[in-house]
Amino acid sequence: MLVKALVLPPGFQIVLALVGLMLLLRYRRTGIALVALSLVSLYLFSIVPVARALLMGLEIHPPLHDEIPADVNQAIVVPGGGRYTDAPEYRGDTVGVHTLERLRYAAVLRERTGLPILVSGGSPAAEGIPEATLMSRVLEQSFAVQPDWTETSSRNTAENAEYSARILQEEDINGIVLVTHASHMRRAVWAFEKAGLEVIPAPTSYAYYKLNDQRLPWFVPSMDALNGSHRALYEYFGIWWYRLRY
Repeated sequence: MLVKALVLPPGFQIVLALVGLMLLLRYRRTGIALVALSLVSLYLFSIVPVARALLMGLEIHPPLHDEIPADVNQAIVVPGGGRYTDAPEYRGDTVGVHTLERLRYAAVLRERTGLPILVSGGSPAAEGIPEATLMSRVLEQSFAVQPDWTETSSRNTAENAEYSARILQEEDINGIVLVTHASHMRRAVWAFEKAGLEVIPAPTSYAYYKLNDQRLPWFVPSMDALNGSHRALYEYFGIWWYRLRY
């Protein structure tokens, strides 16, 4: 988490500016250049055109409007997207907003197709209850959907894919409808296909289109644009790392 905070905006820009300030006394030009670079890059990542350009390369899968072919050898798979830890209103851990968005769409697809559902997510930071267990509870309590399988050991998307594939292939299921965020879908599809599954992408929560709601002029920075850039850069780093690591 610390590395992520330091290499993505705005953390990287803050570090860059601090280094520039420390260099000002002895290496004035270098220091000024680093401070200027930090401010300019932070500004660029905070405007809608840059955020949208970054997201365009990730959100390449269209919405799943076509009817999914009926196939007994298919299942809906939902990898976890984070938790809401020690939620005071729920008196404990529950799913985070990104996971909730995925579960909501998975429930819609379950109603449309009747396919079984697998939820996937463990406890990457030894956080106690596995994320998939929380996902199962929310599906049952909020959407009246009972997941068919719960994978509770994975720590990241690659392990979501690997461990989910083991469970499904034991059931002679080789095809999945994969539900995750549109910006995460490229990396997720790569991981699940590498695990030996045939993937139908079912993306949700398109960050690119959400930025269309911006009413500010294109050159005015906004937190929505910065969040979009942050999400996109995280995914690009993730794609690069997965191709090296896995």
